[in-house]
Amino acid sequence: MRVGSPRVTESSPTRPRIRTRTRPNRSCSTSGPAVRPGSAEKRGPRATGCCGGTAPTTGSPECGREGHRPARRCAQRPELGRRQRGRLAILRDVHITAKRTKALRARASGFSAQGAISVADAQRDDALEWPQTLDVASLLGRGWRPTPFREFVLKVHSRCNLACDYCYMYEMADQGWRRQPRKMARPTVDRVAERIAEHARAKLLDRVDVTLHGGEPLLAGEDHLRYTIETVRAACAPEAEVRFHVQTNGVLLDRRFLDLFLEHEVRVGVSLDGDEEGHDRHRRTSTGHGSFQSVQAGLERLRDEPYRRLFSGLLCTVELRNDPVRTYEAMLAFEPPTIDFLLPHGNWDAPPPGRPPDTSTPYGDWLVAAFDRWYRSREKRTRVRLFDDIMMLLLGRPAGGEAVGLSPVAIAVVETNGRIEQVDSLKSAYEGASATVLHVSRDPFEDALLLPSIAARQIRDSALAEQCRACRLRFVCGAGHYAHRYRSGTGFRNPSVYCHDLQRLITHVHGVVSEEVAVIRARRDRATAGGSGGSGGSGGSGGDDQMGGGSKSASRWRPSMKTTASG
Repeated sequence: MRVGSPRVTESSPTRPRIRTRTRPNRSCSTSGPAVRPGSAEKRGPRATGCCGGTAPTTGSPECGREGHRPARRCAQRPELGRRQRGRLAILRDVHITAKRTKALRARASGFSAQGAISVADAQRDDALEWPQTLDVASLLGRGWRPTPFREFVLKVHSRCNLACDYCYMYEMADQGWRRQPRKMARPTVDRVAERIAEHARAKLLDRVDVTLHGGEPLLAGEDHLRYTIETVRAACAPEAEVRFHVQTNGVLLDRRFLDLFLEHEVRVGVSLDGDEEGHDRHRRTSTGHGSFQSVQAGLERLRDEPYRRLFSGLLCTVELRNDPVRTYEAMLAFEPPTIDFLLPHGNWDAPPPGRPPDTSTPYGDWLVAAFDRWYRSREKRTRVRLFDDIMMLLLGRPAGGEAVGLSPVAIAVVETNGRIEQVDSLKSAYEGASATVLHVSRDPFEDALLLPSIAARQIRDSALAEQCRACRLRFVCGAGHYAHRYRSGTGFRNPSVYCHDLQRLITHVHGVVSEEVAVIRARRDRATAGGSGGSGGSGGSGGDDQMGGGSKSASRWRPSMKTTASG
């Protein structure tokens, strides 16, 4: 078989698909390639129905072409099965040539093909980077099964009203946003909703999370966001509950949007880089003006009743020139339920600012200072996701974030044009790093789970570089954020560009909390020996309060650390 010319529509991606879309009822002389003599007869019933069913047999007078194969879209010629389509999706994703695709298609269809080559051979010939070299079919054969998507990020608007100079969407390697529609069209929203509902039902999910994202999602407007929320929720009901989130820069966060979010229980996260000086260092408008005052006004509205319960937290990108304690305290003033510190996106080809190619730990030192301020606080503490995740992993428990750990990533992104993509932070690595060839108009989310790029993020330490697999911190660090591992030639199978910084932070957290556990144990031992019922101290410090929960797990602390350090 040769690959035919695909049909491309306005709503479809421009990249050709492997599956032929020959139209029925068109003259046989202009549709479809020929096959070897005799091959059609061997296929038996599949050789009937040529030209959309107008010619009963191959080579009939109506066909007018000896040895012509049936049209792909013939009503009597069945589509490939789901597993076969999944294998073809894998091949498309790794850009294997048409000749190799022919052999692998034949193998997937149960036919013999002389000279067929293995996936591994094809990948070695192409010298592809990780994870394109991952053989998903082999993983499935060994019993691995993908984790269903539970979070869907919808790029409802592809533009932004700020011009942050560190933004991975607009200022780094992938400039694909320039070719995206500004807003996700309503027919695309309809199809996305159907695909999410389809996936939830197929995987028996009783709840999914949908994040409205951008660019700046509020640029899509109140009516469009309402339509998106109501359409997705209606499609998934009653089988699956949909929890909505929106991540915004806060500039446009007025009462119109807040009333909408209150009506539909949409949780709101805001990006804020500390105090005004630190925030305005990078987060400026296109005219160069700082955005802190506008964001502050939006946050004050969000903190008012009855909207306060919608506030999910603050995102802060680490800037070495900003004081870590002052940055933390500036965000604490807004009383966020959660703070998430993000390391600036960078990789081995394009290192982050202030990250020299040596064993120094500037970002680790910054985060250690912030951790100490947070951990030893006497007031009721805001949850800091990165620090909480590290502590949970040290205790041998799973963590849900991407920054550390080895939990399977179960996130799918849909761009404004309907293209299904991986997490958008990969755009910081190179042009097309987050892209797939899948589109909601034709492909279910289940097909994306079979792509090497998705599977590589669900196979735990098997996806790590050899250096990382030998590290005693591998189950906690997990090689850091996936986007930070990229290097030309080896792809994403490398240690994090922040490797030394992560070691610095993790070992510090381990030391501090281990010391706290030892103090609590000693205090309890003394109380037991002396017959005292006191726990040593009244009004407990913030550290004691935290370890009050941790002390229940104190007996598991040492074994967990031993396991983490093994190998």
